Parts: sequence; structure tokens; C-alpha cells
Amino acid sequence: KGGGAGRAHTALAYEFEQCFGTECSQDELFDRCGVKDLLQHVCDGYSATVLAYGPTGSGKTYTIAGKPDSIVKHGSGDASDGIVIRSVEALFERIRSLQRDGLQFKVRSSCVEIYNE
Repeated sequence: KGGGAGRAHTALAYEFEQCFGTECSQDELFDRCGVKDLLQHVCDGYSATVLAYGPTGSGKTYTIAGKPDSIVKHGSGDASDGIVIRSVEALFERIRSLQRDGLQFKVRSSCVEIYNE
């Protein structure tokens, strides 16, 4: 449901794509989860959302953020870097290459972690 007076109602369907096991590295997950394709759409001017869903203790926060404080202590490039750090690095790498063609970009981002326990 949604929309107010004068707003169109649009039905959205989401499909489960994959489940990654505990043996999957952060690097492999980033390569296989589809975020790289989303980054191309972002560079084309579209918005994108990445969602991690699962029970408590299943690794969602680690997958998205990596080890707590790792980026502060060691900078990026650690094997534990999560999807957020890897996405930011990949996005700005693409932006740098596209700026050579004279394109300009404005980047806005947000991260939200919701608990419902």
C-alpha cells in the first residue's frame, strides 16, 4: 500500500537471488552479489539499494560493513572490507574514469541499520 491522494500505486516484486555460506570471502561475495552491476546503473543516473536480510548472528553487519573499526585502524584494502567500503571504492574508481570524458557527478549516500528484535 502507499501513495496519497493523486498518487499512483505501483506494485513491486522482489526475488530471492542467493545465499552465501560462511566459506565465502568478502571479496568473492562482492564479485558475485550484483553490486557491481548496480554501480553502473548509479553512474547512469539511477538510484540503487542493497539489502542484507537474515536472522540475528547470520553475518549481515559483517557483510555490509566488515570488521568493526578496521577502516579506521588500517584504511581500506583489508580482506574484511564489507560491501559499503568496496562499493564506495568501485564507484569512485568509475567516476574518475568517466570524468576523463568531461562528465560531472554529484554523489549522495546513506546507510541505515534497522533492528527489529
